[in-house]
Amino acid sequence: MGCPRIDADVLATAPRLRAVVHAAGSVKGHLTAAVFDRGIAVSSAAQANAVPVAEFTLAMLVLAAKQAFARARAYSAGGWSGDALPGVATPGERGGLRGRPSG
Repeated sequence: MGCPRIDADVLATAPRLRAVVHAAGSVKGHLTAAVFDRGIAVSSAAQANAVPVAEFTLAMLVLAAKQAFARARAYSAGGWSGDALPGVATPGERGGLRGRPSG
C-alpha cells in the first residue's frame, strides 16, 4: 500500500530518474534491485522517524494501561461528577503499567 513498487518496468518509463526520496520508513518493500543497479540515490526517513514512533508507542501503552481512552469515552458520554466511572478502574486499581507482565 502507499508507495508503488519501483521496478525495471517503472524505471523504463523514467529514464532521467536520479533519486528516490521516501518520507516514511523502510524502502525494502518498494524498491527492487533494478533501482540500485541503475545507481539511483535512495533516501528514507526511517532513522528520523524511529524515536518519535517509539515515544508515541510508549505513550499509547501508558495511556491504555491507565484506561485513559475508556475514561474519556465515559466522561464524554455523561460527564463526570467526581465519582468512579462505571466500568473503569479507579486510579491505583489496575491503573498503569506497574506489576503488568512484560512479555
